Amino acid sequence: MPETTSAPDSDPEDHASADLKSGRNVFPVSDGAAFARSGKALAKLGRAFLKFSEALRDDVAAASRRAAKRLRILGRDAAQRLRDLDHSTAKRRAGALAQRSAAVWSRLVRPRAPMPEIISAEGNKRRRRKLVLRSLAATGAASLIFFVGVFAWALGDVPWDEIAEGTLRPVVVLETSDGKPLVRQGPIQGPYATHEDFPRHLIDAVLTAEDRRFYDHSGIDLR
Repeated sequence: MPETTSAPDSDPEDHASADLKSGRNVFPVSDGAAFARSGKALAKLGRAFLKFSEALRDDVAAASRRAAKRLRILGRDAAQRLRDLDHSTAKRRAGALAQRSAAVWSRLVRPRAPMPEIISAEGNKRRRRKLVLRSLAATGAASLIFFVGVFAWALGDVPWDEIAEGTLRPVVVLETSDGKPLVRQGPIQGPYATHEDFPRHLIDAVLTAEDRRFYDHSGIDLR
């Protein structure tokens, strides 16, 4: 069979495809060939990055030159306007602006005068409040006078002098030979007796003479 020849600078992948077509045995590509392809790809990537950086540098430089030119133009225009400005006119405008600002500030800070309706409403509220307070004070004073008068009337017939004299007078008790009381002279000063210690007929006689409705009220009979 005639032998097939390939160009000396052909790629190993072309050899592999040709061997597959001719039916010959194909051996795997060596590591050196793989590294060679990676190196070529990296070299291409580096050259592309260099070109990109050069283009970016040129674009940035051009944009900077245009911005500097515009800034110089704006600076010249501003300087020319300042030179052409009339200082007296500027002073008048600044004074007018300051006066307007002061007037606005004074209106904001100065308290507003209350409206007549608000003043009258507040006056009515104060008068009503004073009237209520005076009414409460008068009611309290009248209630106090009433209770003082009731207590004075209820305790008016109590013999305070006799009670005081009785508590100061001595009590003489005569006893028999066996120690029993025989005669007692002076005001009775003994322990208080309970309701059950008195006989029923004595209680009824006292209530009939003093207050027949004793059990019907709380201590003061308003009838």
